[in-house]
Amino acid sequence: IIKEKTMGINFSSGSMSSPPDPGVNQQIIRKYTSNATYSAHSTVKYIQVHCIGGGGGSSSATSLSGEESQDSRGFGGAGAGAYSIGTYTRTGGSFGGNIVVGGGGEGGQDEENTFFGGSNGGDSKFQPTGSYSGTEGTLIGERGQGASAGTQSFGEGGEVQSGTQFVSFAGEDGETKTGSGGEHLEATSGRGGHAPLTSGRTYGKGADGRSGAEEGAGNDGTKGVVFIYEYRAS
Repeated sequence: IIKEKTMGINFSSGSMSSPPDPGVNQQIIRKYTSNATYSAHSTVKYIQVHCIGGGGGSSSATSLSGEESQDSRGFGGAGAGAYSIGTYTRTGGSFGGNIVVGGGGEGGQDEENTFFGGSNGGDSKFQPTGSYSGTEGTLIGERGQGASAGTQSFGEGGEVQSGTQFVSFAGEDGETKTGSGGEHLEATSGRGGHAPLTSGRTYGKGADGRSGAEEGAGNDGTKGVVFIYEYRAS
């Protein structure tokens, strides 16, 4: 657990005009950036879980020599992780879940004469345990795909989870390169996809494509995350 934030909820002001459940007067936000086991405190009435999958890695680059060493060259970006949100209401004494946080995909390995595609990111999951109602079964933020090998590559974003009683958003695809590159021609590398409802590179972003004539490994995607919003009756 990297972050735990506690706040009182004033239902007479702000955006909430009435409590979502009688007796709820406290919210705690938990952030998980590695695998863990969650055990709900006895005062927790229900939770909302947010899962973002890890972003994919991008392709490696081979070495260009001679006149080609001055050429412009671009590569495509990798796909971002999907974002899923579910709600679980406690119906008995024991309630919790198993948390899996998807890692970012690795960039393709460095090889002078061969392109290697980036690896996929990892799925982020919340598997509930104990007595509950609401979202059925495991909530999954699917992984973003790595960009395949070569300059024409890109990776697709994580897909929407199928099912009911939750909300799921697909990850953004990586961008392809623009421009043909080569002698006297420009090429711009593609940006990696962003996870839905997020900004910047913090979680679930696909790796940007490499650029230039130099040999090197692809870029790594960023890992996913799981947030749990607890609603308690203190």
